[in-house]
Amino acid sequence: MCMKPMNYWNNKENCLNEAKKYRTAYELQRANCGCYAGLRRNGWVYEAYPTKDGIKQMNYWKNKDKVIEAARQCSTKMEFKRRFGGAFNAAIRYGWEDEAFSGFTKTIKYADLDAKIHCVYVYEIIELKTCYVGRTSDLHKRDLSHKRGRRHKDGSITYDSLYMFCASNNIQIPEPSVKDKELSGEESLIREDYWVNSYRENGWNVINKAKTGRLSGSLGAIKKWNYETCKEFCKSYTYKSEVKSANYSCYYTCLKNGWFEEFGIKNKYNYGKNR
Repeated sequence: MCMKPMNYWNNKENCLNEAKKYRTAYELQRANCGCYAGLRRNGWVYEAYPTKDGIKQMNYWKNKDKVIEAARQCSTKMEFKRRFGGAFNAAIRYGWEDEAFSGFTKTIKYADLDAKIHCVYVYEIIELKTCYVGRTSDLHKRDLSHKRGRRHKDGSITYDSLYMFCASNNIQIPEPSVKDKELSGEESLIREDYWVNSYRENGWNVINKAKTGRLSGSLGAIKKWNYETCKEFCKSYTYKSEVKSANYSCYYTCLKNGWFEEFGIKNKYNYGKNR
């Protein structure tokens, strides 16, 4: 996404025009945090979005039926918490967990190389016949990473080759196009390499920097940290903080999949507080 001039998102017309691209304030926040912050800062959120599709009115989630309706739009507890934080908290606060959480899949293996959850995508910058090909198990999150950069623990942000290319040419990062979906981890590596070579053979400038192919490292830590290896590793620990200190990749995989409770791993602060 192109860098905007200072105070661009303090202009009401700019904010409202950008907001029209998204159905809800939540979607805008995920896709363009600068515009969303401008709306909040200047009190334009309700003008940009009707209450129905934007920020909910006070006590909205005190209605049990609305909480259950929101839960039914999700397949896991983690997705419910991420998409409808207010409804998720209300379900716990008012004791509606059994109904709200029923039907959720408990062990979707995001880190499972055999699960058919991976896809291959491409960003095509047609006017410059340039593209970026990638693979992921979470396209929404990966798209945000491309457009916002990746924030590190020390607060610094790094930007990938797609972002830098678009910024240097003063063009907006296009929307990704899915080339293959429902692939295993290994299949996604093979298909990613196929599309990289296919675009190059057809005269496209492919701006990928990392190596692609079956033996490439784009699957990262999930090559090791699946359900079984995480379960075995966690046997040596009692608290989440201990797992985090011992191995962050294992900690993150367990956290993302919601496995800590199943493995008997507790939150140290809350556990001590409730004893």
